Amino acid sequence: MEIRRSRATRRFKKDWRRCETRGLEMRLLREIMETLIRGDELDPLRRVHALRGEFHDCTECHVGGDWLLIWRATDEEIVFVRTGTHDDLFG
Repeated sequence: MEIRRSRATRRFKKDWRRCETRGLEMRLLREIMETLIRGDELDPLRRVHALRGEFHDCTECHVGGDWLLIWRATDEEIVFVRTGTHDDLFG
């Protein structure tokens, strides 16, 4: 198990603050992010899948309900791109 470097886009940081303001359980998001940084697989209940269009080079999973996390990963690095609801992310 090799830990990857991680970083967050400026947009992700704004999304994070919005999710905190909404009172979402940020612990869930942190746990998923830590799992991805370690390179471990997420639970199938998270419905992990590749995206198309604007986020064609990214992967998405469900944090809970309509709350999503979008990231881009290589063997060396993971970039957290966006988080929020379908409406927040896809209009």
